[in-house]
Amino acid sequence: MKQAIMDYFQSNYLSFYKKYLPNVKKLGGDEYQAICPFHEDAEPSFSFNNHKGQYYCHGCGKKGDIVHFYSKVNGLDTRRDFPKILKGIANDFGIVLPEKTRSRIVNTYDYTDETGKPLFQVCRMSPKDFRQRQPNGPGKWKWNLKGIEPVLYHLPKLLNAEEILVCEGEKDADNLTKLGFTATTAPMGANKWRESYNKPLFGKNVVLLPDNDNQGREHMARVGASLNGYAASIKLLNL
Repeated sequence: MKQAIMDYFQSNYLSFYKKYLPNVKKLGGDEYQAICPFHEDAEPSFSFNNHKGQYYCHGCGKKGDIVHFYSKVNGLDTRRDFPKILKGIANDFGIVLPEKTRSRIVNTYDYTDETGKPLFQVCRMSPKDFRQRQPNGPGKWKWNLKGIEPVLYHLPKLLNAEEILVCEGEKDADNLTKLGFTATTAPMGANKWRESYNKPLFGKNVVLLPDNDNQGREHMARVGASLNGYAASIKLLNL
């Protein structure tokens, strides 16, 4: 939202300061001066830069950008009242601010220990993002993995399987499971493979399915290298 305001003025902040300050005068170049609104100012001691938007008062020492200026003129706090400040500037100049999109959960993926006990969830958000949380009492969650040792997805199903498909992402693992395969993935995306993930794949026939991009191929190459000496066999399947 702040960027939309800065883009509106685009290195031409004279119109902003003239709206709130009387008798603005040009000093030279991009420098302007006016009577300071923050203290009793007989001679103009307030100056601002038209290109950068920064101001400084040589009398009282106050300085900042247009957000700080607006907050001080209106008795607002730049932290507590930040949204109100932006909306105030936008209303004064008819600036259309982009609507803030609130993230929401669109899918959850449960990670459990070998017995099926819930350890944590990976949440797919909209707009697209992934966040992790752990149980914190009935119906409650903590949005972190503090104190949790991450495990592979579908861990209980891996223990008795002879062949396991490793892909990138819970959605792909679920789709492969629906097709009758035993599939897993590591939490938190590419290049997050841990040595501890090798243990449940010991003695298994592992098939690696990389995403069709450089990052996906590099990720599976690292997974294959890590599994060397643990898995009974390792195959790379490029789709």
